Amino acid sequence: LRSLLGELIIRNRRATSDVKFTKRYAKTIRIQLSKSEKELYDSVSDIVRNQYAGSPQQVKMALRILQEEIGSIPPAAVSTLESLKDKLPDSVAVSDLIRQCNHLAFSEKVKVLIDVINKIPDKAIVFTKFRASHAAITTAMEKCGIPYSPLHGGLTRHEKEKSIKEFQHSSKVLVATDVGSEGRNLQFCNHIVN
Repeated sequence: LRSLLGELIIRNRRATSDVKFTKRYAKTIRIQLSKSEKELYDSVSDIVRNQYAGSPQQVKMALRILQEEIGSIPPAAVSTLESLKDKLPDSVAVSDLIRQCNHLAFSEKVKVLIDVINKIPDKAIVFTKFRASHAAITTAMEKCGIPYSPLHGGLTRHEKEKSIKEFQHSSKVLVATDVGSEGRNLQFCNHIVN
């Protein structure tokens, strides 16, 4: 089988090919949270820390996701907080956290992202893990008049292709979830923001 496949399949490795890749430059931008964002982050982290031990496995998983979401931007944590409201002892405190998350949609991270996008002279891809973060980012792009194309798992195949073409030809930014890494050729873009 190996010899038969050897006649049909040729495997080239980077080391044996003469492909020259562009040098990559990575830059980390540290963002100082506002006082209210820091307090919210600390409050959510306290709940995760205090409720994790002794909770059922399903609640533990939700708490781990909640910690990731609050590290993204506050609106990303809303749906998980809502699902945990009846499973945690202090539902009033959780309701207050939900209100705070909704109030902080235009967070410091989003403000810095908008500033970074405005400084980039050409196209950029913004990757985010959570759909709620994706929604908050696209809302901020709209408010700031930045042409963007959305790419997420809720789109049909046709809508995804349309979004990629729109990004290639007219939009400045592609705001994508993990769907954006599904083997698409985006080499016409030189900037990525995670």
